[in-house]
Amino acid sequence: MADDFLGGRPFDEKAMVFARAAAEAQVMVERVAEARRQVWSAASRHPVIATRGMNVHLNDVEVFAEMDDELLKILKGLMSLSPHRFADPFEDDYEKEADILRFVSQKLTKLIRYERRAANQRDKALRALTEAMCQSEHTS
Repeated sequence: MADDFLGGRPFDEKAMVFARAAAEAQVMVERVAEARRQVWSAASRHPVIATRGMNVHLNDVEVFAEMDDELLKILKGLMSLSPHRFADPFEDDYEKEADILRFVSQKLTKLIRYERRAANQRDKALRALTEAMCQSEHTS
């Protein structure tokens, strides 16, 4: 990839250092983009999203009345550990998408910040590469 940044031109060692730095930063930008795709993909399959409302029928007072104390204690423990299973199911796709957005926003914020930093490093290296190549053309 560093050779791609050099564009097939002859280069000196200084230009190659900048081209390698730009290539390394570009690889990081691509890795972050892949990580972002994976976060989005995994979000809709996350248990909090996928199992929401799965056991909402157990919220019924009549169901509670029929349970013995031991089973009721287990059910209340499960409710405290996985409240999403006992919440109302999503009313529509918009509500589900909003939940997915809440779920991924923190991860995406970190990834975007990391991607921006890598892109800035790449751009800085490319500016230095351009300057080095211009200087080598003027001196030759």
